[in-house]
Amino acid sequence: MNDGISRITYFWVVIFLVLALADTTSSFGGQRYWIYFRDKGPESGEPLYKNVARYTTAMQQVTERSLRRRAKVLPQNALVDEQDVPLYKPYEDSLRAEGIQPVNELRWFNAVTAELTAQQIQQVQNLPFVKNVTPVKTLYFKNDPLIKHSGAQTLSALSHTSIADSTDSLDYGSSYSQLQQIQIPELQSLGITGSDVLLGMLDTGFRWRYCLSTRTADVWHEYDFIFHDTVTANQPGDDPGQDTHGTGTFSEVCGYAPGDLLGGAFNASFLLAKTEDIRSEKHIEEDNYANALQWMDSLGVDVTSSSLGYSIFDSGQGSYTYADMNGHTTIVAQAVERAVKVGIVVVTAAGNEGENPSWPYIISPGDADTAITVGAVDSTGTLAGFSSRGPTSDGRIKPDVCAQGVQNTAASVDDSSLYFGFTGTSASTPLVGASVALILSAHPGLTPLQVRNALHATASQSNAPDTAYGWGIERALDAALSFGMIFSNPPRIVLDSASGNNAIITGIKASDGVQSGSAQVFYSLDHSKNFKSLNLTHIINTDLYFARFPQFPPHDTVEYYVQAVSGGGVTATAPYNALQSLFSFVVGDTTVFRKSPISEDINGINFVKEPIPSNYFLAQNYPSPFNATTAISFGVATPQNVTIDAFNILGKKVVAIYNGNVYGTMTVQWNAAGVPSGVYIIRMSSPAFNAVMFTMHKN
Repeated sequence: MNDGISRITYFWVVIFLVLALADTTSSFGGQRYWIYFRDKGPESGEPLYKNVARYTTAMQQVTERSLRRRAKVLPQNALVDEQDVPLYKPYEDSLRAEGIQPVNELRWFNAVTAELTAQQIQQVQNLPFVKNVTPVKTLYFKNDPLIKHSGAQTLSALSHTSIADSTDSLDYGSSYSQLQQIQIPELQSLGITGSDVLLGMLDTGFRWRYCLSTRTADVWHEYDFIFHDTVTANQPGDDPGQDTHGTGTFSEVCGYAPGDLLGGAFNASFLLAKTEDIRSEKHIEEDNYANALQWMDSLGVDVTSSSLGYSIFDSGQGSYTYADMNGHTTIVAQAVERAVKVGIVVVTAAGNEGENPSWPYIISPGDADTAITVGAVDSTGTLAGFSSRGPTSDGRIKPDVCAQGVQNTAASVDDSSLYFGFTGTSASTPLVGASVALILSAHPGLTPLQVRNALHATASQSNAPDTAYGWGIERALDAALSFGMIFSNPPRIVLDSASGNNAIITGIKASDGVQSGSAQVFYSLDHSKNFKSLNLTHIINTDLYFARFPQFPPHDTVEYYVQAVSGGGVTATAPYNALQSLFSFVVGDTTVFRKSPISEDINGINFVKEPIPSNYFLAQNYPSPFNATTAISFGVATPQNVTIDAFNILGKKVVAIYNGNVYGTMTVQWNAAGVPSGVYIIRMSSPAFNAVMFTMHKN
């Protein structure tokens, strides 16, 4: 999961320890400045040949995961460049010798930021290695309309959308409307929920361990660029409302609370960056944002979502003008362009300035050409009055697409309510960010510009874009289908009860249909890579196919991939990089992807399905498969004693997870640290209801 990260752990530990020495409150008593260096040392400008020391140090700034992502957009011999080379340490040492302590280091810009007095400004400008010194912009942050005026609401105050008539198996609760408008449930119904995608969030902070709907998120790393530590939730010194905004945006992506809130990409993995400080009349420095993007790039992020923007600044700080909204003037726009250049899809908010007569425009970095800039509509698709308008000052159409941003369901950190109605382009942006994660999960090889162009081409007014809606309301399923076809992820493995042999079932969707007879499964035994093929038979009136495997020897490992041809002649495989990354199962353990032992009969084949009882339930644990810790949700309609136990596949009880009286719903954590990897049976027992499910634990 964290491959390659150890290569740069030491580097970032050193950087963060240096940053931790900085005065985190001085930005409210002094002025922070950019100090740009002339070069990166005596060898600056020399080619970055392999085995050259500067090339080696540049490679050490990024993980293998980052390099794989960069390979989608850069030549193999140019995966790193001069902007990846670290700052020249003797220059920083010279600054410290002058009594100046760097706060943030940005190798992308060959610069540091530091607090400077008037005397120090002249002192620094006279240093021979300094190119120039400019003030860091200090933002007046315009809050989203609901948070500013209404505060948190209880879930009961929101309209609840029933999906009883929906074909989707997930219970979205009141979050269905915001997802359905941009076709996210259609993708999730195929099992495309963000797996294998690393999504970065930049915001005010994240109390994700506190909220029911976010506490099971797969967070790889988090960092506070304000206090320079790894705590992104509120801590001493923060404004009490600091992490409200970020927790809300994050929940729209990662949330998993069936019946109340489901996020758009709840199976993705996440990086969290706390970049925006709302203290002292809501001030924030741009360099936190740029530094966070640089950090996320190094760790291999695939897509970022930020509901932040920069336009109107404090008196005396030199506000940006509309002329500056050209995509290349602001530091944050430059950082976004760099991020996209190295293969990151950047999704950002258009802003809430639409009703401001003196500034109704897009805010930066939404002006960046390659960013996917998101406006807001209500649940009927009508543009929200506050949604910022384009064009950019150089005449380009913005925003790019719109999504619901009025009374969205989001997680609340208010003790009086679990959820609130979230309004603003801050609320619409994470929905689009989540949809991009789904598209990348279905098509991992896509570049940022391919994703953006697909969103443009399939949105609701793609033929007549304007400066209010952009290309219109996003259609995520149509965008994903524009690349040929979509396979369910992973192809579902079930037990064929008729013959006792294994069967593989996969959902396949294509915008122009699937050519008859073209769907096949290729399989090999015990990593031999000697693949045999079987034709997949289409089950009429579904997107499902099946094949009956021969009788395999017990405990053999079966590796497989699926291939089909669209009506237009596009051949696609699942996984995307078949033969490099394959699906697999162990004979006898074919229940690894089963969600329950309940089944239904379709055309004579015994399919498993996830039961959703009306009164009692044991939900599939999340995540599954899992490493170390997983969450198990269950519920009963009347007060009674409930036990939750884990058994191995031989039926031996491994651990008692829970034993107590329950009334209603409950979520418990199973910490399986020290438990061997393998398939486990989770059993719920109560006087009125018994159920089991299967999961896989991977050390």
